Formats: sequence, structure tokens, C-alpha cells
Amino acid sequence: ARRIVRVRIEHLGPVPYLFLGIAAVRAVGARGEALAATGPTAPLALPPRWVRVFRDATAEVYENPDALPRAWLVPEVVPLPDEAAVLEAIRTGRLPDGRAFDPRAVALLGGRDAASGRRWAADAGSRVEPRQLSANRIEVQVRAPAGGYLVLSEVGYPGWQAALDDAPVRHDRVNYVLRGLPIPPGTHRVSMVFRPRSVLLGGVITLATGVVLI
Repeated sequence: ARRIVRVRIEHLGPVPYLFLGIAAVRAVGARGEALAATGPTAPLALPPRWVRVFRDATAEVYENPDALPRAWLVPEVVPLPDEAAVLEAIRTGRLPDGRAFDPRAVALLGGRDAASGRRWAADAGSRVEPRQLSANRIEVQVRAPAGGYLVLSEVGYPGWQAALDDAPVRHDRVNYVLRGLPIPPGTHRVSMVFRPRSVLLGGVITLATGVVLI
């Protein structure tokens, strides 16, 4: 049997903002021979914004200077009919009204979240400062003199609970896979804690079992 010692993944090419594609995967053996390959074998053709920061005989590393932060404010929420419409706008980089989709300026909500569409006045004094970023808890300090919509570059997985200044609030699935919530004018602390129902239910069952055994 031949052993795979290295796998090479190539970028698909220019795609809008949030998604990267894979064009080719190659498996290379211990002596450098190709064991398997899928997709085209052409050199990488990346958008100009990607800057190569490392290269050797086996790998290349590129930096995107325009990468979005872990959390940011946008002045507009655009409602769309469903999540399929959100994904299409992201995939094409174009909103239904013809405007280009810029995730720094617009958040997309679909389906039941679509009623939340609104605009805020853009304010250069708005700031988002991360205070805690861990696997189960996220906390940011938001300064929004005119208010706005906070987008967190975190997957909108069920079980996350949001709070604004320690008061529970509802958060949305935004931009198809991320999380977000509206922020009123002023300076606020936003926190998100991962508390899935399965864990809470397991704790209740464990406690009940202990009481019965006692």
C-alpha cells in the first residue's frame, strides 16, 4: 500500500468576500510521486488584494490585507426573502437592487429575520473592541453614537445566547452563516455565551439522578 505524506489544496480563484473554493487537491507520496489528483493543475490566479508572505518548495502562504475583523458595525441591514437569496447575493457579490454587496457596509438577513431591515446614520466615531474571545464566550465593547448593527464573524450555531449590557437579547443569523444584532446609540457591552440545550438538559438529568440515588 502507498502512504500519502502530503496533500496540496489550490484556491479556486476570485470569489466574493466570505467564501473560498477548492480547485485542486493532490496527494503526494514519500518519494514525491503523485498518487491522486482532482481538478485543474494551473498556477494560482488570485485577486490582486492577496499578498504572498511566504513561499518554499512545497507551499505558498498569502495574506488578505482587506480581511474583516472578528466583529464590526454596519449602518444598514438588507432584508431578503430567504436564506437562498442571501447566499445568492453573497455568491454573486450583488444585491437585488443592483448594488455591490459590501459586508463592511451591509448585513443580509433572510427569512424570519428579514423584518429587521433598517438603516442607521454612518458615524466615523463608531468602534468595536474585543474584550474576550474564547470557544464558549465572546465579549466586545461597542461604541455606536448613532447606533448600528453588530456583525460577529462567528458561525451562527444553535445554542449561543446574547446579552446587551447583561440583559438577554435576541440575535440573528446574518450573512448566511454569521451572527449579528442591532445596537442602540451609545456605548454598550455585548456578550455571547454558548449554552446549548443539550448541555442544560444533561445537567438536569444528572441532578435528578443524583437526587433519586440519595
